[in-house]
Amino acid sequence: MPLRIQLLPTSLGDRSQTQSLTTFIINGTIALDAGSLGFSLSGAQLAQVEHVIITHSHLDHVASLPIAIAEVFPRLKRPMKIHATDGVLKAIRDHLMNGVIWPDFSKIKMLGSDRGAIEFIPIRPNEGVRARRREVPARLGQPRGAHDWHRRRDPRRGRRLHLRHLPHRRHLGRGQPA
Repeated sequence: MPLRIQLLPTSLGDRSQTQSLTTFIINGTIALDAGSLGFSLSGAQLAQVEHVIITHSHLDHVASLPIAIAEVFPRLKRPMKIHATDGVLKAIRDHLMNGVIWPDFSKIKMLGSDRGAIEFIPIRPNEGVRARRREVPARLGQPRGAHDWHRRRDPRRGRRLHLRHLPHRRHLGRGQPA
């Protein structure tokens, strides 16, 4: 299956060249970060996203995660899997989905099920994520700084996909496949 990567706009219908929130969609089912995930996809499109890989807990990478989960909640057939390092998952639980800012959807059961609406799945730095029979090698933890990964070569040259190899958001057209 070919690899399709799309940069989501900051909001639905936004055609400006500014990009303050970060979300890439891989083959329509894997989200890399959730800055604009809940703001730029329809409910039907969000229902196709089964895995969300969060690179780090800066707000521009997690801002719309709660909105995305609330929007897709009535359509869920299986829990949405949130993959991140232990520190990032702790930050999301402690500061975002803490029952004060937003409900913890891992404790809210899907309609007609005894399973939580989301699952938090810890990953170790430099360890891949298995999603839809595809391994997504990940280099998380930013040893060189939060956004240094954009300086690496891009995956269109036949290299394995690493987060550090994704083109930076300013190098892509809005809503254009990579």
